[in-house]
Amino acid sequence: MNTLLRLIVLLLIAAPCAAGDGELAGPIWGEGPESNGAGGTKDAGATIETSQQVASPLAPSSGSTLTRISGRTSTTSLLQADLVDLYEINITNPANFSASTSGSGFDTAIFLFRRVLDNNGVPQAQPVVMNDNVSDVDTWSQIGGSTGAIVGLSAGIHYIGITKTGGLPIACRGEPSYAPLYTYTPGSKIVVYPSASQASWTLCDWVNIGEGGDYQINLTGAVVSRSATCASAIVLGSGTYAFGNVGVATDAESRRIGLGANCGYGNSWLASPNWFRLDSCDGTVQLSICPSTTTAEYNFVVYQGSCGDLEPVACGEPVACSGGGNGATATFVADPCRDYLVAFGPWTASPSGAVITSAGTIFIACAPNAPSCGDAATGSCFTTHGTPNCDSASCCGAVCAVDPFCCNTQWDAICVQEAYLLCAPPPPCPPNDPDLDGNGVIDGADLAILLSQWGT
Repeated sequence: MNTLLRLIVLLLIAAPCAAGDGELAGPIWGEGPESNGAGGTKDAGATIETSQQVASPLAPSSGSTLTRISGRTSTTSLLQADLVDLYEINITNPANFSASTSGSGFDTAIFLFRRVLDNNGVPQAQPVVMNDNVSDVDTWSQIGGSTGAIVGLSAGIHYIGITKTGGLPIACRGEPSYAPLYTYTPGSKIVVYPSASQASWTLCDWVNIGEGGDYQINLTGAVVSRSATCASAIVLGSGTYAFGNVGVATDAESRRIGLGANCGYGNSWLASPNWFRLDSCDGTVQLSICPSTTTAEYNFVVYQGSCGDLEPVACGEPVACSGGGNGATATFVADPCRDYLVAFGPWTASPSGAVITSAGTIFIACAPNAPSCGDAATGSCFTTHGTPNCDSASCCGAVCAVDPFCCNTQWDAICVQEAYLLCAPPPPCPPNDPDLDGNGVIDGADLAILLSQWGT
């Protein structure tokens, strides 16, 4: 791609970055992708569509104990703000469920919603309970626990949201329009339930939200679910991982993946598989999955693309596992600028046949050809250097997805400008020096950065 074309791409791009690191099945979940711990592969958003699922491919079917979620609400870039975080959690013990924000770095408010499906089967969030301040002295928030069991709470999928005190979720339908889902006074220590009318409305947006900071949500009675959907896939890099009892004995055909269509393995199926993303790999990838139960058979499919637009690029070749059952292995060449998702689970010769589930291990080995995205030795994404890639895996992946030059040749001034546009968070403040791209020259490239942030 020549310089002119790369500059045209720079003017056209305006997309969020999305990659990260996650290697857990509980009990502590990090929003991710880099600074708040392992877990999430994208920033938690403020709506159902952008909420972060607390789910792991390493968790068993019943889930793994979840004790804390760590994250941050703040201005994530010069172009957008991240002032509300919403998580999808699985409450398994409603009588003992509690959530508190003790240890957070700002005055929080916490909100719980139940997941319901509308007439079209689309998930919606209805209000359950909220709290601003746990006491007259403490500004952290709590529901359940010492404040008393939550009235009417049942087991199942819920959403928990956090924002700065004063933040208010609203409905886009109701009487009147944009009606609040809760009625509370900022600073109040009362545990607030929705009115009968509010309880029937669904979350659409938020108002009165302000700058937050680092937070932690301490939980009891909830679990990290298993990643049974593409959308819930977290990132796994090189290493060996122990997974739980993946798959179920009986399952609907709609939750199975046909290995015949994807891999040419005849009439065989993956039953209720788990999903994960591969961390950025530049070169040969070796992937093996083995169950520990001697009578179990597991396989996998590697896809390229994004959820809803996946293309199979590799399939597991059956292999006998040492000390266990029958698993699968595959070797393929990965492009560091592409996303790869893996679905794995027990397989069967029938779309509705029974399967034997098992715990087991995932082995991933990358052989990068050069220092890869996220390697600290590559240099900052916000300064120029003569080598490819930069030190943030998420930012590097976002930039190279639109400009492969930055990962194939060098991280030049155009790459820096693209990083300012695509990556969150950039440096806390733009540099005071007018040499914004750090190349030692004040020129049109610096002006392009300035104009791209105008008004913010």
